Amino acid sequence: MRIVVIARVEALPGHEAEVADLLRNQLAPTLEEKGCLNYDLHRDRADPRVFWFHETWASEADLEAHSRAPHLVANRERLRPHLAGPTQVHRLQKLS
Repeated sequence: MRIVVIARVEALPGHEAEVADLLRNQLAPTLEEKGCLNYDLHRDRADPRVFWFHETWASEADLEAHSRAPHLVANRERLRPHLAGPTQVHRLQKLS
């Protein structure tokens, strides 16, 4: 069963450029991961400090492996001082 994820990342004021660059750095390696069907990064038009990921994974196991991927773990550490709070992750199930 496919897993859809929406994740919200909020930059500290004045840290938007650093966060945007760091988030872009995770795109290419994540798209190469097993089970990654899409991994799209968006910026909120109403609040430029907020970034959204829309992700689709082939399985729960693939998503779990992604959360432990070395490039993602390392990037989380680089992001931490630039974020207003923890990333909010929502796992969804498509109904139609």
